[in-house]
Amino acid sequence: MGAQFIFVVEADEKCKSDWNYIKATIERFYTYDPAHVKLKPVYMAGKNNYRNKKKEVNTLMRKYKGNTEKNQSIQWIQEICPLIPLESIKVTF
Repeated sequence: MGAQFIFVVEADEKCKSDWNYIKATIERFYTYDPAHVKLKPVYMAGKNNYRNKKKEVNTLMRKYKGNTEKNQSIQWIQEICPLIPLESIKVTF
């Protein structure tokens, strides 16, 4: 049983700047077990490209949930909710 957090970020895959800051912040302020929590970035390469990446996000969610019935995916869209603290997201295992 586990959780997958999908971070849909504005940067492109080459730059990875948004993901580097997000991952560093998570590792600085939170403790998590990588065996049970998967952090996955999806790069939009621009603010308005979410629709183009929606299929990739849905595929990641389906694949992760398919591993076991108790897995769940949480989608994090930087453009829409950049200031919501992670502790406000409730994940039950």
